[in-house]
Amino acid sequence: MFFSRHKALNVLLKATVTIAILTFITVFIQPAFADGLLTKIKQNKKLVVGTEAALEPMEFVKDGKIIGYGKDFLDIIVADLDVELVQHDLPFQGIIPGLLAKKFDLVATSVAPNADRIKKVAYTLPLAAVNSDIVVLAKNEDIKSPYDLNGKIVATQLSSAPQSMLEKFNGELKAKGGTGYKQLALYQAFPESYIALANGQVDAICIATISFAALNKKRPGMYKVIGSVGDPVWFCWLTRPQDIDLRDYINSMILKSRDNGKLYELQKKWLGTVQEIPDGGHLPSGAF
Repeated sequence: MFFSRHKALNVLLKATVTIAILTFITVFIQPAFADGLLTKIKQNKKLVVGTEAALEPMEFVKDGKIIGYGKDFLDIIVADLDVELVQHDLPFQGIIPGLLAKKFDLVATSVAPNADRIKKVAYTLPLAAVNSDIVVLAKNEDIKSPYDLNGKIVATQLSSAPQSMLEKFNGELKAKGGTGYKQLALYQAFPESYIALANGQVDAICIATISFAALNKKRPGMYKVIGSVGDPVWFCWLTRPQDIDLRDYINSMILKSRDNGKLYELQKKWLGTVQEIPDGGHLPSGAF
């Protein structure tokens, strides 16, 4: 009889502990997830994003409105969440500081992963892949390949992926016995470098492949690509590391839009081609 009662007490004690644990999970743990940024966005009925609208055809301004491939996909996100969109157009150099300072929820602009950024922010799945193309005036006969950039003034956007590619390539030129660039001119936005090239202030610029397609459409026959530097890079969006719930939601929408074909429709519309979007594996080691 003693053992039966003792066994019954043990069962009762274990059941009490289990209930206490489940109660703790229900009361304390679940609200932590419920209070995530994605939930707050839905509750507030507002999504605030930061964008650099100066990279045609990804994100750019026309007739006073932000349009492009990225904006069309952002519209899909906003419709799915059923929220108001508040979109701030900012210089690229202020995008990540603004995100980390909680000025907005999401960076909805094209940002390439690099070793420094992956320590600060969380990247989504990619929306596109691009090369860093070297562009010169069509009439230029002196620069036939990137290896002709020794002694030349080369320009791109400050803090961009092409800047990193150009810096590495400059080292390659010097390693091969060249002088390297005469100057690496850095502009706040890519369109400023287009103007500098057109005016003869620089000899060459480095921009994304898709950007050249848009530039050539506006000024047919004025520019030409003479090669590319570095490896292809992925264009992604960003969240803060603590807001992985929002990042994972964006990822789910990228995959959903890829699998139902909508994303490829947008690529054809804006990029003029279709690029396969991977399930992952696009980020350097150590990324969030």
